[in-house]
Amino acid sequence: MSQALLDPELMRRIDRLRVMPGRPGRGVGPGLRPGPRQGGGVELADYRAYAPGDDPRQVDWKAYARLERYFLRLFVEEQAATLHLLIDCSASMAAGRPSKLDFARRLAAALGYAALAGLDEV
Repeated sequence: MSQALLDPELMRRIDRLRVMPGRPGRGVGPGLRPGPRQGGGVELADYRAYAPGDDPRQVDWKAYARLERYFLRLFVEEQAATLHLLIDCSASMAAGRPSKLDFARRLAAALGYAALAGLDEV
């Protein structure tokens, strides 16, 4: 039977971490991160003037009461990130005790676990 890559104590510590992408990209679906485009999220992004054909459910009625003009609330669409984990399996990774390959496997497992805990795809 093989030994687990991550022990329970390390997993509890990783649970407090989140993988943060360096820049917004195109997500794969609904998630917890603000995406690069506006959509049906919960975080307010901006306002714009109402135009015919817009969804009346997005009208900010409090702004209308103050300004007597229709404005739409625009929200940031939250998206899941995709994390790709690649490990170098060349002969040079066998060096050391424990080997660099073992360290890389544990690091990839920890990063993947943190990403999955943040509802991202791995």
